[in-house]
Amino acid sequence: MINVDIYFPMKVNEQQALAIAMSILPVDAAPVATFNGVNPDYSTKSSGSCRQSTYTSAALGGAVRQANPTWTADPAKANIILYSGHATSEDGADKPYSPTSVNLASVGIGPENRGTDGIVHC
Repeated sequence: MINVDIYFPMKVNEQQALAIAMSILPVDAAPVATFNGVNPDYSTKSSGSCRQSTYTSAALGGAVRQANPTWTADPAKANIILYSGHATSEDGADKPYSPTSVNLASVGIGPENRGTDGIVHC
């Protein structure tokens, strides 16, 4: 997955964070689903959580297929993950998610981050 992280020096609410994060997606991006994510079982931050919104875009799919014809994930899907604190690839979110206090938006190409257990992870 290709990711872009957007940090908000002054925390913003969920609607503001999504509007800013969506501004880097193609204009045809449309929402598909929203999930409440939790950290995986192996995380040292057991109380961490996040909000993930998945979008689909034909323009994104075309651009990804052109840039990388062997792309294995759904090339038309984009995922925005919102955090109220910080996040690492090892542990996920460092604190519980609050829609009124967003500190980080991670925008990536691909579907939601669903673990082998079927749960959406941060």
